[in-house]
Amino acid sequence: MSEKENSYKKIIKSTSLFGLVQLSNLIISAVRHKFFAVLIGPAGYGTLSLLYSSFDIIRQLSGLGLDVAGVKKVSENKDNPVEKSKAAALIIRLSIITGIAGTLFFIVISYNLSKWIFGNKTQVISLILISIAILFRQIVAGQTAIMQGEGKLKYLAKTNLLGNLFGLLLSAPLFIYLKVDAILPSILLSAAVTLGVSCYYYSKMTIAKHPLRYNVVIKEGKQTLHFGALVAINGFLPVVANYIIQLYINHATGIAEVGLFNTGQVIITSYMGIIFSAMTMEYYPRLASYKKDHFKEGEAVSQQLTFSILLIIPVIVAFVGLMPIIIELLFSSKFLSVVPMLFWLVIAMFFKAISFCIGYVIIARADSSVFLKTSFLFNAIYICFCLVGYYYGGLEGLGIGFLSYYIIHLIAVYFIVKLRYKLMYNKRLYKLLALGLVAMLILILTNTLTNNVVKYVTILLLFFIFLTLLVRESVKHFDIKGIINRTIRRQ
Repeated sequence: MSEKENSYKKIIKSTSLFGLVQLSNLIISAVRHKFFAVLIGPAGYGTLSLLYSSFDIIRQLSGLGLDVAGVKKVSENKDNPVEKSKAAALIIRLSIITGIAGTLFFIVISYNLSKWIFGNKTQVISLILISIAILFRQIVAGQTAIMQGEGKLKYLAKTNLLGNLFGLLLSAPLFIYLKVDAILPSILLSAAVTLGVSCYYYSKMTIAKHPLRYNVVIKEGKQTLHFGALVAINGFLPVVANYIIQLYINHATGIAEVGLFNTGQVIITSYMGIIFSAMTMEYYPRLASYKKDHFKEGEAVSQQLTFSILLIIPVIVAFVGLMPIIIELLFSSKFLSVVPMLFWLVIAMFFKAISFCIGYVIIARADSSVFLKTSFLFNAIYICFCLVGYYYGGLEGLGIGFLSYYIIHLIAVYFIVKLRYKLMYNKRLYKLLALGLVAMLILILTNTLTNNVVKYVTILLLFFIFLTLLVRESVKHFDIKGIINRTIRRQ
């Protein structure tokens, strides 16, 4: 089997594995958010969103991007057992140090956080108690980064799936009996459960223990922390950007509208986001292992983009056709007013999928100069587009601003990567991109139709056309017949 065919096989295998895991997580998340929506309503959901955003900002800030930097560190050394064990020990110790720092910082700001979110200081003790969840989450981030870098994708998949499942099963009763008061304890409980599952699967890995003193950790970890800090900024800035948008919406119209905005964000990040999560599991370590070989990187990006575009378009089409049903199923009829905004957010995912695949080259190369400058610039543009869109068109205007941002983001990332790293893409890829653009334009036009029969027939045709293309591409590069024959022979 050629290297190209083998790469396609790995892409399909890893995406299928994590696609199934993320689909299971989607169902778990759907049940969780259904509890939130029904039991605490839009206003309670807004409070939950603000609290989670505060928690996430501190976690991202203190985490220093070790979940990404750790993957790069381990994947670069996975062929050398001694260096691999040293890298793993380094990541674990750095995750403990940064997790403790995040916990202490959360404790320091807990008083002001309670007054700001809950309007009083009654929740200070509860906030202090859940601060340890930041440490738990950071240790999990370190362990799962090592699993991903080592290529133990099955362990990583089980950690993600079982952590979410057990977290739901244990926290759901809290929301039934405590309602809004369950928000704080559920955060700590979910983090503790996920840590337990992660520790179990991490202990099953065959990585030799490597003794490292903490002064050596600081000395050896400088490069990892430097790159991780850049990754943290990149992950931290979008959280801050959405935080600013939430505050603006809250000031302009109230907490219920914040809940509606976050409904759209949840669907995009939790449900559409499963595709992006599945794509990166094998793609990012592979890019990092090429060590700046622009020919191999160009091939990898072309392969990943081909499969990603064919995968994302049927999902987008299905979301557009089923949006009202999805909202009622996942949340409730009270949230249906988010549909106009959500339509534009879903269309934007086509452009995000392309820029996502191309942009990972910058991360894999650890190009700090480009990474830092583009992070600040892109997030500033994102805030401006969303706020201007909301000012002139409410939530739907915000959705149009969101789409406009991702179109600009794609154009900028494409030229940055092409000119700076001299990457060349497969010519067939450009034809596929053009086909995808036509599909998005058709979806936008169908959204203006009043004839529902024509609208849904068009959507159905688009769905089956791209689903057929996806299946053909998968069969072309994946030995389906061989798998079936081997399975039969085992019987």
